[in-house]
Amino acid sequence: MKRLLLFCCLFAASGAVTNAQTVNYQGTEINTRPTQLTKTDYTSKVGQLNTFIGQNNLEASKNQWNQIHNGIKAEFANLKTKYHAAIDAGNETEKAYIQSLLVSQQKVYLDIMNLKEDMVTNKEKLVAKLTEFGNNML
Repeated sequence: MKRLLLFCCLFAASGAVTNAQTVNYQGTEINTRPTQLTKTDYTSKVGQLNTFIGQNNLEASKNQWNQIHNGIKAEFANLKTKYHAAIDAGNETEKAYIQSLLVSQQKVYLDIMNLKEDMVTNKEKLVAKLTEFGNNML
């Protein structure tokens, strides 16, 4: 009997916590989609990153990298949206093109993330890979 009572109390308490959490978040809208960069903006940011790394300005490099990385995430979100739109429209040619672009961009992205670990040592390779990614942006 004591176990049943303990279980009921714990169950009720967990429900109260869950309800309190949902009440706190009701009515708030969170925009988690990164801002899309144009090719020109992206290329400019990569050039600035190159400059900051060359000046050994690590704080500015980190801030610039975050902006570039958000642009990359936005590009992936854009590609996925277009991929699903092509599926919905039944456009197999567009679907195949975007799928191949997604696969190639993901490979470049993995290379970028590996090179990003040491921006100073890998500066030329990193900038080359970032440029390659930018050249294939939609």
